[in-house]
Amino acid sequence: MKILFLLAFIISINSYSQNNLNKTLIGKWKLVAESGKNGSAKIFTNEIKNGETLIFESKSKLQNENGDKGTYKINGNKLKINIAKKERFYLMFFDEINPNKIYLNPVTSKYEIICDEGCSFTYIKL
Repeated sequence: MKILFLLAFIISINSYSQNNLNKTLIGKWKLVAESGKNGSAKIFTNEIKNGETLIFESKSKLQNENGDKGTYKINGNKLKINIAKKERFYLMFFDEINPNKIYLNPVTSKYEIICDEGCSFTYIKL
């Protein structure tokens, strides 16, 4: 059942064109929570105060609250961030109810799941 839900979710996200994702992603986003599981069936969410801020600009440019500049690339729901000489890879999901909220699930450079039981970072658009 979980696999069907995840597959349906990924298909719905992929229905967005890359252009629409860029337009929606452009702006200032703040990390507000992290979620996951620790071996139990219960999902935990931790609020993050003073989380990082990422500013997505046009032409795939990016910067953080410290002024570090970098780039980002979107391919479907795959997001690659390169900032402060560090590459980060995520599967990106926009909240279906609130388009000003995104969930970034960390993955390997080959977009393979890192967290066996699921984990994600929640960002809100400022």
